[in-house]
Amino acid sequence: MIHPTAIIDSSAQIAADVRIGAFCIVEANTKIGAGCVLESGAQILQFTTLGERNRVGKYALLGGEPMDLKYQGEVTQLEIGSDNDIREFTTIHRGTAIGGGLTRIGHHNLIMAYVHITHDCLVGDHTIIVNGMQMAGHVIVENHVRFGASVAVHQYCRIGQHSIVGMGAKVSRDILPFSLADGSPAQHYTINKVGLTRDGYTMHDQQIILKAFKALRSKDDAAMQALDNEPLAQQLFIFARAESQRGLSSFA
Repeated sequence: MIHPTAIIDSSAQIAADVRIGAFCIVEANTKIGAGCVLESGAQILQFTTLGERNRVGKYALLGGEPMDLKYQGEVTQLEIGSDNDIREFTTIHRGTAIGGGLTRIGHHNLIMAYVHITHDCLVGDHTIIVNGMQMAGHVIVENHVRFGASVAVHQYCRIGQHSIVGMGAKVSRDILPFSLADGSPAQHYTINKVGLTRDGYTMHDQQIILKAFKALRSKDDAAMQALDNEPLAQQLFIFARAESQRGLSSFA
């Protein structure tokens, strides 16, 4: 299950059925769960933990030192959940002490080729991150988010659940849950109807979300109050009102 050209530290904790391809590197202080596959040239660097059934593509690098001038070599972590498909040449870096010491990727994510996720980012579950997407430090990505190719996200941004960010967008402020955002800088256009339908939201659900979206866009307090008893609307309002280092993206 382990190619003879792979270089693996004797202290690495590797489940018995892990498959490790040619020229892979697995450093000390690493854990790789059952059912994982490391394709040729993949590198799992120190202080990195992988859950179960992850695929790590050719020449991906997981657990690199954070690219932050404040980093002084302290021990920090990269944690990756289970059932992720992390494709070729992707790089994901560990956290920094000032940022909490942790970069974390959840479960069931598809992270395509040449994606970069840097220090202290927190990525949820069931996301799709398309080729060439670049994520600066301290970004929070909630569940079921979709990014188009070559999106760039500024540090400290929040990306709300079930949102979609269009190809090539420059995200410099927070993106609302359930929304469709695009442009440079990214703006909110409407709700993510296609994604919401695929994820099981009914037409009634989508109508409530759209009403909340329009109320935020128009800053209509009366319309917001009329949605006080709608949990989906409240998710939008709570996200919009939460403390943020970047502020909310504008509406188109």
